[in-house]
Amino acid sequence: MTVRVNSQLIMLSLGIIQPASPSAVAKFLSMSLLENSAPIEEQILMPLFEKWGAEGLIVRVHTKLKLFSLSSKGNHILTKEMRHLRDNTRLFLLKELRDGTLAPLGELGKEELTDASSVSLIDLVIQEEERPINPAVTLGKAQSDGRVYWPLLAKQLFVGSIPQSPSPRFRYGSFQSLDSCHMAHPYGAQENDFNLIDLSLCIGISPRLLSSFLYSSEHHYRLFDIAKKNGGTRTIRSPRVMLKTVQYWILDHLLHKLPIHDSCKSYRKGLSIFDNAKSHCDQNYVGNFDIKNFFPSITTTRLTNHFRLHGFPENASRLIAKLLTVNNELPQGAPTSPVVSNSYLFKFDEVVSNFSKNLELNYSRYADDVTISGAKRSDIHAVIAFSTNELARYELLLNPKKTRIAGRGSRQIVTGLVVNKVAQPPRTYRRQVRAMFDNAINNPEEFRSRLSELSGHLSYLGSFENLQNSQSIERYKETLKKLRTHLSVNNLYPSPQQ
Repeated sequence: MTVRVNSQLIMLSLGIIQPASPSAVAKFLSMSLLENSAPIEEQILMPLFEKWGAEGLIVRVHTKLKLFSLSSKGNHILTKEMRHLRDNTRLFLLKELRDGTLAPLGELGKEELTDASSVSLIDLVIQEEERPINPAVTLGKAQSDGRVYWPLLAKQLFVGSIPQSPSPRFRYGSFQSLDSCHMAHPYGAQENDFNLIDLSLCIGISPRLLSSFLYSSEHHYRLFDIAKKNGGTRTIRSPRVMLKTVQYWILDHLLHKLPIHDSCKSYRKGLSIFDNAKSHCDQNYVGNFDIKNFFPSITTTRLTNHFRLHGFPENASRLIAKLLTVNNELPQGAPTSPVVSNSYLFKFDEVVSNFSKNLELNYSRYADDVTISGAKRSDIHAVIAFSTNELARYELLLNPKKTRIAGRGSRQIVTGLVVNKVAQPPRTYRRQVRAMFDNAINNPEEFRSRLSELSGHLSYLGSFENLQNSQSIERYKETLKKLRTHLSVNNLYPSPQQ
């Protein structure tokens, strides 16, 4: 009896880890889906891959390394159950890859790679005769130039090329270029544009799943409310894992093209609320205003127009905008929303920043909080009036309840920090921290599970230059040291040596 591996299982494996070589697919099968079976030799799979390439089921995306990805036709060859399994497994692995938590394949449990509710693999793995593919089926973390390149999934699983060898950079996930992606199906978009099928091929998932994200987006989000500091609640829409992974892919592979003005300090690597506040220190007047309903006001149509304005083609603009919004709004909670919201007001930031400079004023924006500071109150009023007119171009409004100008005699606040002289936390916060440390030294047992909280407050206060060598900081350090010693002696907290 001749025992052979099901061809669809081989194609399923390629779809999960693509772009991948025959040897990578063979090792993936041997180490995961066929872990108790004899290893599959590359020379057995290579002729099959060449045959599939000739039939248009797969595309050779790297000649030297023999890397292949599924075409649209190859995707449709898989059964519905297999496509569902491929989508779940691939997005799970891509999430781990992006998070930097992807374990070597031998350390991944088999149950982690399969979804028991989706399909049983037992009947697909080993068969007496190879099940033929129906030929009648037809189509129905390196950084360069601002772009983030994800490592090859197959290599990170240690099933692909030699670990020491450099990896090729695939600009579009499963394909090195949009041209090669367009060749993977007969309905590709023109030139640098891409449509739903193009994007699904690049990410390596089914068009049907991508369509679900587009047309039933509300089913792919979790909604919950968080309390605002000044009262009320803010609704957070957090995408579920599969959509979130797709949004991360879009963020890293596509949104690097979006411009963000230097005056915008929010959600940017290496910048913080301190960077936003420090340019407004020691000023005669500090003005603040808030953009009303900022995130919900960025609709799908407005976002589409923004993408087109900054170089995204027609189809791609509409597609990306729909994948990044829910119920026609930019959601607070999606990983793509910070970059999109920063970029959305790029032109506004540019115009208002220049207007402020002409008046010798300082301008910055942190999400929906805008700050202007300088010598004359009248000039700040002029910038606020100018900003109101500019925001109207985006159909945005100022929140009059959060618009104020503070002089030196008042507390000048910028993104939660007092800036009358130097940027530092408000006195009320520092008093709360002092009371917490005093309570901790007097009642150490009550803080055995709150040491990380105390350390966090200490680290935050120590990040401000004017506080780093203060008596308060030194006292807090000594308090933490005594607290750890006390709890360690009483077996309530492990000592640093344990």
